[in-house]
Amino acid sequence: MQGAFSIMQVIDAYKRAIAKFQPVWRELELLDKDTWVLSPLSGLLSTPARRIALENLCSLQVSLSVDFPRDIPGYQFLGPESAISGYREKFSKGINLWDPSASVLDNLQRLLGTKFPSKQDAAEDNFRLECKICMEQELEGFLPTKVCDKCKAAFHESCLAEWLQSFVQDSCAGGAASFLAGEAGGRVLFGDCPNGEHKISLVVRK
Repeated sequence: MQGAFSIMQVIDAYKRAIAKFQPVWRELELLDKDTWVLSPLSGLLSTPARRIALENLCSLQVSLSVDFPRDIPGYQFLGPESAISGYREKFSKGINLWDPSASVLDNLQRLLGTKFPSKQDAAEDNFRLECKICMEQELEGFLPTKVCDKCKAAFHESCLAEWLQSFVQDSCAGGAASFLAGEAGGRVLFGDCPNGEHKISLVVRK
């Protein structure tokens, strides 16, 4: 009798867990159905994060709250700064208009003033940002978030910092890379882009 009671407790706990995740799963399924999700590729419901295509070389990484899935998600715009700055500005200006009664997808499209493209709208290569240093898309769970405004090459911040730092260590002042004045809690590392004969900078956080 005690064993049967314990089994029922396990079943009840399982049902409660399923019920808890249903709201966030519905939001994720909407994103998977009506946008081009670049990552994860398999539409996993076990992770509440999605990387959504916006336009060529630009995407939006969102992380939904399991407890409050329709609240403002964690977000990060990925792509060339010249292209994503407009999206970031629109999001910041409209964030107070976020409506928890509407879906995450509806809120995102309304705040950004755009309809997210489907997978049929553009070539996959236009959104597949691989780091030009390590040649991987993900590194320890991180995507390439630094995109060169000149050549549009993408880099993991850690890879680019290591690349530029190597020139600082191997050269005297005036060499291929150098630290500039501090900015927003960090320092700006400046030097040659690994993908061409032009300069690139990176804010190295403390």
